Amino acid sequence: MELEEPRRTLASSVLVVALKMLVRDRAKFLSIVMGVTFAVFLIVEQGAVFTGLMRRSGAIILDTKGVDLWVFDSRVKTVDDLRALKDSDLWRVREVEGVAWATRWFKGAARAKRLDGRYENVLVIGVDDATMIGAPSSMAQGSVGDLVRRDAGIIDVAGAMKIGGAEVGEELTFNDKRAIIVGKSHATRNFQSLPVIHTRYSQAIQWVPSERSTMSAVLVKVAEGADHNEVAARIRAATGLAAESPEDFRWRTIRYVLKYTGIAINIGTTIALGFIVGAAIAGQTFYSFAVDNLKQFAALKAMGASERMLAAMIIAQACTVAGLGYGIGVGMASLVARSAGPNGQLPTYLTSELLVIAAGAVFSLCMGAGLVALRKVSKTEPAMVFK
Repeated sequence: MELEEPRRTLASSVLVVALKMLVRDRAKFLSIVMGVTFAVFLIVEQGAVFTGLMRRSGAIILDTKGVDLWVFDSRVKTVDDLRALKDSDLWRVREVEGVAWATRWFKGAARAKRLDGRYENVLVIGVDDATMIGAPSSMAQGSVGDLVRRDAGIIDVAGAMKIGGAEVGEELTFNDKRAIIVGKSHATRNFQSLPVIHTRYSQAIQWVPSERSTMSAVLVKVAEGADHNEVAARIRAATGLAAESPEDFRWRTIRYVLKYTGIAINIGTTIALGFIVGAAIAGQTFYSFAVDNLKQFAALKAMGASERMLAAMIIAQACTVAGLGYGIGVGMASLVARSAGPNGQLPTYLTSELLVIAAGAVFSLCMGAGLVALRKVSKTEPAMVFK
């Protein structure tokens, strides 16, 4: 017990000395922190853009609440590639054991034209006329019940801005058919950043020129107590259609985007370059810092500091730089994400997993740089202090 207190005092004193050594040369200290900050910012910001794009690729699925299964043509690759189903498919799905209810759902592309002549390509979502299953779950203005009105449609907030600031009560035309905006929703922006207009199914097929078959998908609620996977398997066996949970359908869409676009490669390259550049700056500056302070480390060795204690000093310095760089880098990335907004032009979406990955990357970077410096320090002889 008598020896523990002096050891603790010595350890704390050594850590204080380590931090004073770190900040003494402000130029090098700021260079290390800036290198780490740059790496963290690119990892978090580009990672957030990647997750934002992937989230937008399945935005329509995310926004369709209260659904257990999506039923669609088995050849469909993404939610943007839905093929028309026959009306009889709806009844075949309803007859499957374990299905509590099933409703029709429509998605189509159209050109919305304002009375002043301005126009914009939009996505039209048609929900069940009777139950409104698939309607927006979060409203900014108006209510879902307003869709019962003739020619009524609900546009998302970001889409209303993109179409020129369309307001509730304004009249649009689709395929020379009249439409009235009765509300605004907080819909998640989609991959193409197109405005989204929800309306009744019967209204949607009038606005959008379509094939003979109009239904895009069937939305299914599984009966209480029934196994979702079993019901999905029964639907596939009975109809020959695909039946997947919203999460599985969303991942089907994400896999297609990752496979057939260069998004993952482009963003991954940017993140890798940011990490490499940050590692190079931090490693080189840390090594230079160690070389400049060899006499101080030699003096500590001459006073009895062990290799273990010197290693603790380097680790403390590396953790300090990592913590500062991480905090500043995440703060900057968060500001960029916040300025873009949840439905801004820049598709950013910060997740806790992304922050953990960035933390692991930056602390690994700084520990690697610290090991480079420690290797130089460990070879220092105490006699060097007298040179």
